[in-house]
Amino acid sequence: MRGAKLTNLVGLVCGAGALALSFIAGFRVVRAAEAALATTEVSLGKIDPGIISSTLTVSRDGKRLAYEAYSGARQWVVTDGVAGKEYDGIGNGTLVFSADSKRVAYAALHGDKLLVVMDGAEGKEYDAISARTPVFSPDSAHIAFGARKGGKWLIVVDGVEGEGCEAIAAGTPVFSPDSKRVAYGAQHDGKWSIVVDGAEGKKYDAILAGTPVFSPDGKRVAYGAHLGNK
Repeated sequence: MRGAKLTNLVGLVCGAGALALSFIAGFRVVRAAEAALATTEVSLGKIDPGIISSTLTVSRDGKRLAYEAYSGARQWVVTDGVAGKEYDGIGNGTLVFSADSKRVAYAALHGDKLLVVMDGAEGKEYDAISARTPVFSPDSAHIAFGARKGGKWLIVVDGVEGEGCEAIAAGTPVFSPDSKRVAYGAQHDGKWSIVVDGAEGKKYDAILAGTPVFSPDGKRVAYGAHLGNK
């Protein structure tokens, strides 16, 4: 009787062990399948040997790739494996895809002038292009950037130049969520103001970084500002 109990006990332990091993094996099969799916790779084009790896930019839909490349003193942008026109330089941090992933733009140096290139088409030349521009509107239909011309800075929206000013606030221009409005910070006579749709607001000593911002419906604009010691 005692021997029978021992046999049954061993059988139970062995059975439990087999069940546990079966469960673990099944668990590993599922994880292996998940790993295979997670590491699926899709080619986004050949890499130019002159690639500047820090400029790799992937479109929002994950289907397009662009980056800067160089050879000697010449630079160009490669989009979807196709090299664009060579320039004397490409603006650092200016390479950007539109929200719908269909358009790509960047600032390029041509001699001592800079211009914005969008989908391979060159825009007007300027003395400088402001940092972190060009920018696309949320609906991808419009493009804006800051530029210096004849000692004055101005905002260019879809090729149309705005009024000149002494300086443009960093991080601007910005589009409203509905893409219908544009706002930016501008300096005149040492004072700063927010310009919305071409209309200049009240003047302040400084405009806070990260502003202005539009409300979700695009109807209102908010920003921080300094006036005197306040």
